Amino acid sequence: MEAVKVMKSRTGVIEKAKHEIQILKQLRRLDPNTRHVVRFNSFFFNMEDICLSFEFLDVDLHAYICETRLYETGLPLPEVRHIMEHLVMALHHLKTIGIIHVDIKPGNVMIVDRHEKPLRVKLVDFGGAQMSGNIDFETCIFSWGLTPNKQQWRGRTPGKKP
Repeated sequence: MEAVKVMKSRTGVIEKAKHEIQILKQLRRLDPNTRHVVRFNSFFFNMEDICLSFEFLDVDLHAYICETRLYETGLPLPEVRHIMEHLVMALHHLKTIGIIHVDIKPGNVMIVDRHEKPLRVKLVDFGGAQMSGNIDFETCIFSWGLTPNKQQWRGRTPGKKP
C-alpha cells in the first residue's frame, strides 16, 4: 500500500512540485527505516495534476494525540524521549545530505504503526525544505506564517505608497 500526495496544477504549483521532487530524490540516499524519513517511491502525472507516491504510514502525531485524548495528559515521557530520538536522528541525517526541513510540527511527524510499541516515527512533507547552500530565508519565514504578508515584512503597509 502507498500514500499519494496530489498537487493540483495551478500557478506556481509546478515549480513547487519540481522543487519537492528534487529534495525527495536526495532523500533516497538515506535508508528510510533507520533514518526516520518517509520513503519516496515515485511521481507521476494524472491528467494535469502531479502525484507523489510515498510509503503508507499510519497517522500523524497530531491526530494520534487527539484520537487518544493525550492532549489532556500528554504523552508518557518514555514515548516523548523515543519520538525525539527519532526526530533528532532524522535531522542529523538530513544535515549530512544538506537538507533543512523548515516545517517540523506534529502534523509532519508520522507514526509508522500506532499499535506497535515503542512508537516509530518518520518525518514527512518536504515541500518547503531547502538545500543548506541555497536557503531562501524569505520563503522560509512566510511558509512558517510568522508575518501576515510580504509588504509588512519589507516595512511597508499594504495599500500605502512607500
